[in-house]
Amino acid sequence: MSKKFKYSVFSGGIIFLILINFIAYNHAYQFTHFTNSPQSHTRITSLAPSEKLKVLFNGFENSRPKNRSSPSQNYQTIHIQGYAELEAWYCQVENPLGIVIMFHGYRGKKSRMINKAEEILKMGYNTLLVDFYGSGGSEGNSTSIGFHEAKDVIASYQYIQNHAAGIPVFLFGTSMGSAAILKAMESSDLQADGLILECPFGTLRQAVQNRFELTGVPSFILSDLLLFWGSVQNDFWAFDHNPEEYAAHVAIPTLMIYGEKDDKVKREETDAVFENLSGKKELLLLPNSGHTRFLRNHREEWKKSVGDFLKRNSQ
Repeated sequence: MSKKFKYSVFSGGIIFLILINFIAYNHAYQFTHFTNSPQSHTRITSLAPSEKLKVLFNGFENSRPKNRSSPSQNYQTIHIQGYAELEAWYCQVENPLGIVIMFHGYRGKKSRMINKAEEILKMGYNTLLVDFYGSGGSEGNSTSIGFHEAKDVIASYQYIQNHAAGIPVFLFGTSMGSAAILKAMESSDLQADGLILECPFGTLRQAVQNRFELTGVPSFILSDLLLFWGSVQNDFWAFDHNPEEYAAHVAIPTLMIYGEKDDKVKREETDAVFENLSGKKELLLLPNSGHTRFLRNHREEWKKSVGDFLKRNSQ
């Protein structure tokens, strides 16, 4: 084997490593940072070849989530100091049976929780809808997919303890919101009366691999490099961000809800989280629902399970 050939192979390997890390760095940044441009999030399968190549190298740009609707009932806009300054909507009913603090998912905002909050208000509970940092009316332009958001959960809980003490408090999360709640339970001593967790992912590593599968981009090597560079960019070790492990620290009653047509969170992830919960637990499976949109096809089942859970744990 000639020296020239060895040099070519070595040089090619170095160029490949630089290129693959360049791609992973860009994808990690786009995955966790938002832009102010009003771009739509188009599936890669619908793009032209040149656009697909651009996405492969640079990743999808994510527009910063904005609230485009507000609650139909009277509400108070409040601000809470979490990981950053947060904006939340506080909706109250007469003689409340308790309060449900609600947290949205990845690329979400508190206005996406309005429909579920309205059902909970009808059940006799106040609601607090929170924008995580980087979303809606809160400060910031980034997300850690539930890790630093745990501080937002803790701060929101403490706000209610300071301003509405004496009634049962429940934490409600959907997708990333559920992951943030589980992280908060692992890292602090929240004395909530119960948790309602919709489709939390099992590990961030698996969540990233699932996203690659959905976009049609190969996850081989790239997903782990994305996690590494995401860790560097967002100041936490993404490989250890594992809600299925946080679940072992949850000893309070928990209702988990999962749509069996979910293409973002696999059933085995749900089973792993549920199995590790150490307190009283219930799992509601909705056969005709996908990721988080449970009221569309299973409104009555959702209302009954959530209502019964809240009533049972408010007494």
